[in-house]
Amino acid sequence: MGVPPKKDTVPRIDILVLPEVPVRPLWDQFQNQTVVGFQGDELRMRFPGASLTEALEGTFGLDLRQRGGSDVQTDLSVRGSTFDQVLVVVDGVPQYDPQTGHHAFNLAVPLGAVERVELLANGGSYRYGPFAFAGVLYVTTRGTGQTSSTTQSYVNGSAGQFGYTQVAAGLPFVLQKTHYRVTGRLDVETKASDGWKRNTDFDQVQVYGSARTSAPRGPLYLRGGWGRKRFGAQNFYSFAYPEQYEAVNTYSAQLQYGAYREVFRLYARQHYDQFELFREEPGYYLRQTDGRFMNTVDSSFAPAWYKNHNFHRNRTAGAEFTLRPLQWSMNSNGSTRFRLESGADVRHDEIVSNALGVARTDTVYFPRLNSPMYKGDRRTHGGIFAMGKLSGTQGAHPWSLQAAARIHYSDAFGLQFLPGLEYAVESKAHRLTLAANYATRFPTFTDLYYSLGGAQGSKDLQPENAWNYEIGHRYRSGKMQWQTSVFARQGRQLIDWLSNIEGEFVATNIRQATTYGTETYLQWRFPVAALEMLRFGAAALFHTGDVPQGTSSTYALDYLRYRAVIQAQSAEYRGFRATLRSQHGIRNGSFRNLDGTLTPYAWQHQTDLRVSKTVGPNMVLSVDALNVWNAALQDRGGIALPGRWLRASFQLNW
Repeated sequence: MGVPPKKDTVPRIDILVLPEVPVRPLWDQFQNQTVVGFQGDELRMRFPGASLTEALEGTFGLDLRQRGGSDVQTDLSVRGSTFDQVLVVVDGVPQYDPQTGHHAFNLAVPLGAVERVELLANGGSYRYGPFAFAGVLYVTTRGTGQTSSTTQSYVNGSAGQFGYTQVAAGLPFVLQKTHYRVTGRLDVETKASDGWKRNTDFDQVQVYGSARTSAPRGPLYLRGGWGRKRFGAQNFYSFAYPEQYEAVNTYSAQLQYGAYREVFRLYARQHYDQFELFREEPGYYLRQTDGRFMNTVDSSFAPAWYKNHNFHRNRTAGAEFTLRPLQWSMNSNGSTRFRLESGADVRHDEIVSNALGVARTDTVYFPRLNSPMYKGDRRTHGGIFAMGKLSGTQGAHPWSLQAAARIHYSDAFGLQFLPGLEYAVESKAHRLTLAANYATRFPTFTDLYYSLGGAQGSKDLQPENAWNYEIGHRYRSGKMQWQTSVFARQGRQLIDWLSNIEGEFVATNIRQATTYGTETYLQWRFPVAALEMLRFGAAALFHTGDVPQGTSSTYALDYLRYRAVIQAQSAEYRGFRATLRSQHGIRNGSFRNLDGTLTPYAWQHQTDLRVSKTVGPNMVLSVDALNVWNAALQDRGGIALPGRWLRASFQLNW
């Protein structure tokens, strides 16, 4: 008899050979957490609205708080977070703005350039550092591969009430030479409106391009864009001085070498912000020879302390490297595996301003207006991160356990240790996940230095910290998907702007506050001829802890307490299709009026409708009715949003 070979009991190590994917999906980075997402075509063609904000309304776990319609300014909130606690990532690059989270959604990406949007709603600091405190909104553009989406050309346009106009186009290109080949695409969009009431006008431009070529050891990508917004900011930041104006310009660029998990990136972002507490133009205020601003309507003057507008230039430059993952087979048949992923990043943030920061030794001038900026600040920070994932099968139930950690250092706030632990187990139709992670966020330069019109920052602010917890369950069958999460965020030293009866707003660390709640989401594809799909979502959110007596929270505790969203999509009939979305909710807390009194938030009900008609193989005509019932809406206390808004549009693809 022969001697049977010995079983291989020594773990085997493999360097994984992975396919080329220009940008790694968010769900693949956080496999044991709840990640929801939409494809770009779904957002463009089936959801009412002509902006990314309007298309994403009603997303499970995401609260989009607008100060004006059509993406004029949108603050992101995830499960009750503030706008500074959510990180936006575009094509793998963080878009965090060191001045303020109000600029987080000032993207250079037109809606037509979007391939998919994903949301992580339970914190991601162990991967992305002190910006992904509450969650990550991850935008992937059409990229530079050879998918049908990447190579598709389009042109669209729309017009509607309040002088609204919008035009967009996207075109792929190929540059072929003897020794190289470059593929890519360019997407452009512009839109404008006269405004639904005085000082709510706007105009916007977005340009985003990408290109790909082959290099000796992998693909090479170049991406970049420019976005501009100019808008009347009625009541945005002050009720005492309502006729405000803001203009922002965003420039972004990145160079990426490699694809999927083994990637090296260099990136840069520059953001200009011109904010006028008193809008300077005919019909509003004009600067007089003595330097004061006079209202051209009633000849009144702005307060004597207002000498100039606010001008800021923010610059961010960074680099990131992720290693090709290593995988060990822990037994002879490979059913139990351990995978290790790791990487490192570094970034430098800088602001130059006439209002924020400390005195500079030199003076920088704001473009075109030549206004001096003599203050500023800067900080450099970075970290190393690693994720180890053990996975296997117990009977017919696949499972995985992941431990992750990040060591982050900032020259302004020192060393931070950010761990995370996740577990998942699934069967044929069910999946259960458990996750916990520790998150941190640094104060923005506005938190530290702003001082104007009754608002006062604090140089003594400390980083805010929190433990994020989540238990999630997903059920999936052929026609139905049901997802439920129970979550909590246990915060310490949370940063908020507290208002008092005198109308002052002061940046403060709240000692502790915990938010907790539940969300449920159901998607059902109907076997009924008239109705193709029904989506239903509901959420409830609560908190413990409070602000000092005599003050009111401006941002941290005015979350969306109760919320329900229903979306119905009809089946196509003779080229016609309809989508109805209805949102209902109430916010926690109250907002402070001009006279110092507090007004509780009230229930809000918003219904949006799109009716579309397919004409031939390449064209779709649509009519959108936003806020169908003309309800009184406000996402920020005292800042009214547009009533009913009708628009008509066309989309031509080839």
